[in-house]
Amino acid sequence: MTDKRYFFAIHYVPAKADCGLLAGRCISTLHGYLLNHAVTQIGVAFPCWSNKSIGRTIAFVSEHSSHLTQFRERTYFQTMQGDGLFELSPVLEVPDDCAEVRFIRNQNLAKLFVGERRRRLLRSKRRVAERGELFVPKAPAINQEIAPFHCALIQSASNAQSYVLHIQKQSCDSEDSTNTYSRYGLASPNSYRGSVPELSSSISTLFPDSLYLKR
Repeated sequence: MTDKRYFFAIHYVPAKADCGLLAGRCISTLHGYLLNHAVTQIGVAFPCWSNKSIGRTIAFVSEHSSHLTQFRERTYFQTMQGDGLFELSPVLEVPDDCAEVRFIRNQNLAKLFVGERRRRLLRSKRRVAERGELFVPKAPAINQEIAPFHCALIQSASNAQSYVLHIQKQSCDSEDSTNTYSRYGLASPNSYRGSVPELSSSISTLFPDSLYLKR
């Protein structure tokens, strides 16, 4: 990734903030913005991600500082900042020495949850019955190794439905980095391979209490 990039970050101020919920609301805000600005590419980063938490910060990355400046002014962000619940950084240039990472929306992880497995099982049973065939359920996979992931609850701006994004972090080479993201600012296992800078060092400077951000 050789072109200049820019970012701004949001820190969730409350010590006991529901990070997954707030991350989801920020991503929902991005989703709504991108629906109205189809040519814009903005990626999402979680600079304080750890195996235990998605972190109390979220960042938005783009090659166009003007897009980020406009997006930063969304009513939700300004209201939360005015209420003392969010702290917003200015739009800044990404440092040259940042490593590249991907935050991938992996919906296959939904299959790990009982409710989702039950829903898929009932759907398969209904489809088999419609074909007049005998339903033979498949045994779930066992002892499957799963990389750490976190969940963000979002609301779609297109249909107002709420659902969960299952997100994983993956390192990548700078030669393999792109700025192609989904309408949630995330990469995917196949179609979208957008990467973002690893911004943890920048966040520790922007938000002095970053020692506690991964809790």
